[in-house]
Parts: sequence; C-alpha cells; structure tokens
Amino acid sequence: MAPDDRQQEVGVAAMLTWAGKGWLAQAGTRERSLDAVRAHIAAEVDTRADVIMTTVSRDPWFPLPDRERDGITLTVLDGTDDVHRYYSDRAEGYVVLASSQLKQLTADWYVFNESAATLRQTGAIGDVGPTHAEFVVQSAVLFPTASDGIRGEIALTRYPFADVLAQRVPPRPAANGPLAYLPVAEVEHTDLLDRVADGLRRGNLSALVTEDHQLAIRVDDGADRTRFDAHNGADAAKELGALFAGADDLTLVSRVATEWYVFGEYLAALDGGARLRRVAAVHPVRDGRLEGTFGYGFDTRR
Repeated sequence: MAPDDRQQEVGVAAMLTWAGKGWLAQAGTRERSLDAVRAHIAAEVDTRADVIMTTVSRDPWFPLPDRERDGITLTVLDGTDDVHRYYSDRAEGYVVLASSQLKQLTADWYVFNESAATLRQTGAIGDVGPTHAEFVVQSAVLFPTASDGIRGEIALTRYPFADVLAQRVPPRPAANGPLAYLPVAEVEHTDLLDRVADGLRRGNLSALVTEDHQLAIRVDDGADRTRFDAHNGADAAKELGALFAGADDLTLVSRVATEWYVFGEYLAALDGGARLRRVAAVHPVRDGRLEGTFGYGFDTRR
C-alpha cells in the first residue's frame, strides 16, 4: 500500500469513528440522521465495499436513476447483497475523492444534498475508456435514513458521466432579456412544483410527466413496504395518483427548485386525518415536465 493510500485509510477510519460516535449523534433525531449520512459520505472515499456497507442500514432500498443522453434509465436494488455488489462494481468505474455540498436539507428521516463531487475514473465509463482522469459531477442525492445507517442513496446526476469526462457538456448560457436579473428557470420550476402538488391532490398528473417518466418510491407503514414503480409516463401518472389517493389534504413541507430538478417533501392527511403520509422525492425536470420521481416515505397513525 502506498503512503498516500495508508494516509487516506487512516483518515477514513478516523472520520467514521468520529461521525458514528460523536456529539452530533447524541444531539437529537435530526442530527442523528445527518450523522448517518456524514459517516456514509466519509466512507465513500474508500474503495472497499465492506467499509461503505458499515454505514448502510440492514434494510436498504436503492433506486438507481442513470442519466443518459436520451433520458433516464432506472434500476432498483432491494437488499444488502445487491447493494454490496453495487458498491463493489462502482469502484471499477470510478471512486469518490471529495464532495462539495451546494444545498442541504436535514430531517429526522432523510438528508437531501445537492453536491459537486470530484471523482477519479478507474475504468471505462460509457464510451470513454479508462484514463484515471479526475472530473466533477453535479448531483442531487436523497438519503433516507434509519437508526442503523442510510436506507438508500438516491443519486440523480445532471449530465451523463461520459459527457463530463469527454467535455461534451455545453457551458452555462448567459442570461438575457428583461428578466435576466432573476433565476428564471428556478421560478418556472417552483411554479411547476406547485402544479405537481395540485395534481397530487386531484390524483391526476398526466399532463405534468414526460412520456418516458421513470418512477420509484417506497412507503413504509409499520412492517409493510409498499413500492410504487413505473417506466413510462402513463404508468407513472397512475402510480402518482395512487400514492396520495383519498388524501384529505396535501401540502409541501420543504422544497428546492433549481434549473434542472425540483425536490419536495410532501405531507398528506389520509383516513380522515387518522393517518399521515410523508414522502420526500426528487424530480428531474425536462422541457417543463417531470422526467422522473425518486423517493421514500412512511405512514404514521394518530
């Protein structure tokens, strides 16, 4: 092992010990959730899947939206063996070196981050052969959390990795026009999120999703696990309609609107208010419609 590798390994071990047992985990439920995610992010700089898995819950559920040039493909991993294999295989393509957090929301059951992560290529990625180049990807990541670690790492990237590596991503366009002083796309997308919430209340989102919409949501209700999944717009609209069917009320507790995705934490009253359903979901946006819905939630009884 090279000196730099030994130094990195010692640093990761120290960070994991500190993050898993430090004051933050004792401060409260919200802080404990953040502590689990910090430990996981620290572990990701290590290429060993066994180390990373020490920060993953025994009940993992990982939707994996993969950004491609013509849209998003979706794979869902369910269970420890599949998730361990995912982290092992991932190291054959790239490893995480560092992560700059751009946005963060913390709840007692999830952490949402938007980040610019520095990666090192370790193998072929798409049509780009192994070069060991370092590159930066922008991503939005939802981490559902549990008492024993992260339950999922739902990571949505803005551009395909291969396009970033090959420098095929165009530069950001300059703002122009009378509203150039405003973040116009963000304003448009927060309006879209309001329409999404209204569509969920009415049980009809067919006009707000793309034809190739990909969807994966898990909702826990005690020992029950309900999965909502779809791989086209028509099915996604039906699943989203079923997600909050019969809700007496629905509101957005938290929101983030950007140029390329929206995030919402939804709270709905069901069964005359006897049951509350909470769902956190990230939605990539394309041409004014939702291109995907990836999230996690749970029910509580009152």
